[in-house]
Amino acid sequence: MVEAHVDGRVPPHSAEAERAVLGAVLMDNGALARAKALLMGGDFYLDIHRVIWSTMERLLRGGTAVDAVSLGQALREAGQWDNVGGTNTLVQLADAVVSATNVEHHAAIVARAASRRAVISAAQDIATRGYRTADDDTDNYLADAESAMIGAARLRGTAGTGPRLIAEELPEALRALRDGVPPGVIPTGLPAYDRFYGGLWPGQVHVIGGRPGMGKSCLALNLATNAARGGRKVLYVCLEDTRRQTVLRLLARFAGQSLRTLSLGRLPNDRWDAVLGATSVIQELPLWVDDTAGMTSAGIARVARRHQATVGLDLLIVDHVGDVADTGESDTAIQSRAAVVLRDVIKVLDVPGILLVQLNRGVESRPDKRPKKSDLRQSGVIEQVARFILFPYRGGYYSGENHRRDMELVVAKATNFPVSTQRCWVDLSQMYVRDWEDSDGAWTGEEEAGKGSKSDGRSARSVEDVPY
Repeated sequence: MVEAHVDGRVPPHSAEAERAVLGAVLMDNGALARAKALLMGGDFYLDIHRVIWSTMERLLRGGTAVDAVSLGQALREAGQWDNVGGTNTLVQLADAVVSATNVEHHAAIVARAASRRAVISAAQDIATRGYRTADDDTDNYLADAESAMIGAARLRGTAGTGPRLIAEELPEALRALRDGVPPGVIPTGLPAYDRFYGGLWPGQVHVIGGRPGMGKSCLALNLATNAARGGRKVLYVCLEDTRRQTVLRLLARFAGQSLRTLSLGRLPNDRWDAVLGATSVIQELPLWVDDTAGMTSAGIARVARRHQATVGLDLLIVDHVGDVADTGESDTAIQSRAAVVLRDVIKVLDVPGILLVQLNRGVESRPDKRPKKSDLRQSGVIEQVARFILFPYRGGYYSGENHRRDMELVVAKATNFPVSTQRCWVDLSQMYVRDWEDSDGAWTGEEEAGKGSKSDGRSARSVEDVPY
């Protein structure tokens, strides 16, 4: 029996296409795998068809061929024989197709109807909630509404949208092992780091934390630029500065000019060619900057979802979490909420996410001012949501040698990997960070930092020596 909505309209579905898919599986068991590439069991509108599909899946997983006899016996044992219509239903399935060749076509019809039903359901829920939403909760309502619609229209059936048999994930995992390049991982442009950790991982939060002057924004912008130069679509949410300031930072890097000189408009005439050359590089970057003032974490999530739905998104960067306009009883509560909201949208969008965090002054009260994971604890749950924690540290800042170009990238947390200290070359005046092994000059880091030779581009300790 087909149920109608309260307005009398029947939800989109095709009973004929559903029967055709199930009939194809009865005729050729291999059709089930081809259909599963396009639909899920929940896509069937009719209850009896969902029961039959799940029974077919169960039989094939157990190594039993699906035919009218085995399917009927399994339905009887499950107490579902009469519920699905018994012999008459099996006869209808057998008569529904003459060949299993077109199973993909029929499966696509079933899946598209399910998509329309999902959008209709989401729209009805949004409308109902809209009447009940208070004025001061409008931002969250809009974020949830957009998330629901994009999830219904674009993300239905993708990873993370519901329970899936773990065996279904094996083919992709095996392909990644075969190809040697995990899907969705974005190179940082720092070769030593990428050899150690692979790059920036999709669906995971990468936190960059540090005190002012350590170069965390410079590092993040360089990671964004490196990803964009590789053709990745990057959204840089800049809560602290303006788009114009971000452009000047990019010009400083690619033109090799002082950011101060560019900011004050004192560029020498003989350096205009360098700036024009930098402009030709920057204008080709698929890098978007959003400097909207007063953005909440829910607002950022909404912007990121819309961005992925309209132009695509490969990397999300938020600079920085302490400037989100969420409300709460304390700064810790605010940052905790923001971290969780942003963690969730990064997971749903399945892109790498970079969150910048400013540490408090407690770091500077220690003899060794290198940040530690414990320095994040005043920031709420950020330490917990992060899968990677990176602390840029410039010893020259504290020793009065701010001109030094060495920077330690302390990787304090790296899920599934060892922690380490990577070496980088940095010029904050030109907003440029690169791998130390690509730089000129000797390493000037402190001996007690345990640095090795210049050639390996990382800590002298081997991977096996570094605790997990």
